[in-house]
Amino acid sequence: MKYLYFGTICSPGTYMPMLEKFRVKPSIAPFAFETALLNGMKENGADLEAISFPVIPAVPKSKHLVWGCRKERLESGYLTTWIGAINISGLKQLCQRVCSHILLKRWLRKNRDEEKTVLIYSAYQPVSKSIVTLCKRYGTKCCAIIPDLPRDMFNLSKTGTVKKAASRLYVKAAEQVQGRFDGYIYLTQAMSEVINPEKPFTVVEGIADTRLAADTVPEDKAPGFAVMYAGALHEKYGLKNLLDAFASLEREDAQLWLFGSGDLTQEIEARAAEDGRIRFFGRVSREQVLEYERKASVLVNVRDGGDEFTKYSFPSKTIEYMLSGTPILMTPLPGVPEEYYEHMYRAADNRVETLRAALEALASKSAEELAAFGANARRFVVEEKNARAQAGKILQFMKEINGRQV
Repeated sequence: MKYLYFGTICSPGTYMPMLEKFRVKPSIAPFAFETALLNGMKENGADLEAISFPVIPAVPKSKHLVWGCRKERLESGYLTTWIGAINISGLKQLCQRVCSHILLKRWLRKNRDEEKTVLIYSAYQPVSKSIVTLCKRYGTKCCAIIPDLPRDMFNLSKTGTVKKAASRLYVKAAEQVQGRFDGYIYLTQAMSEVINPEKPFTVVEGIADTRLAADTVPEDKAPGFAVMYAGALHEKYGLKNLLDAFASLEREDAQLWLFGSGDLTQEIEARAAEDGRIRFFGRVSREQVLEYERKASVLVNVRDGGDEFTKYSFPSKTIEYMLSGTPILMTPLPGVPEEYYEHMYRAADNRVETLRAALEALASKSAEELAAFGANARRFVVEEKNARAQAGKILQFMKEINGRQV
């Protein structure tokens, strides 16, 4: 079986220097997921070529105006071809549509007599339309990895009229094409109810990059009780309640470390100025985040499980947290399978009083007990959710899809 993969994946040596110059920093989560996925594909011996549409904000949010169809070798060893583009909104999407159409048609013709499948990450609309159209024409199966629902990808509450209208048009176009694939890889089972309940699917909620796994407790573990959160700093993720719960802890040796940016940034800065136990780091390198995750006493994710979007979301930080060997405190979320909660401390909800009680209970545990619990979580994801196993699950699913009649 030959595979053609479309995604945002590219070489870190190329992308990371570009990322530093972006005015708006995109999430690094897709890059981490795709890197682990293709590493796992390689471990499974998949015959794969890649085509990339890297996440580069349009001018003026980045200074990169144009790039061609360059080729580069990925960390996995696979070769990828960038889709060339003129990086101006509207024109960029048109370039991606035309370029992807040409590259895909060329690959389908070259492999006309081969057993083959096309896979895309995120069902990006300018590329997806060519995939579903050409694959049907050439009798080739196509599958999509759906990390987010298009309707949940845009926060339009603070957006201008023109941008809001353009975003709504994009979401409508994306929803029209997203249900036309032959099979799906979802992060949560509930996604199938929205995308296309009649099409086959499998669930791969995340991939553990085992190279990040901490084998031992670091010698420079933070003294006292250090609580850490890394990610988008938004009130809707329960962080205001976390701040209030932490403020009520009567422990001088407690610390709260916050990494990232979002609508709560100013309030966090103000709280940190008032309470020396709160440390706000802002946006830092992934390497620094990973380092502090290992040093912390507990890592937290306290979203409200009653919010509808949590049915269709598996927090990308979950597996990274578990790989650190530091225990996790988490609220129940419908998109997170129960098997994960067997390896986490659970807060029944994200009310201030609930979070305070949960933090106090964890602060009373010994460092040895916390370390043992965190090590058990690390062992679970290393053994059950590693790149080889998760990519193997996707490859097996695509082989089954390919066996179905077109």
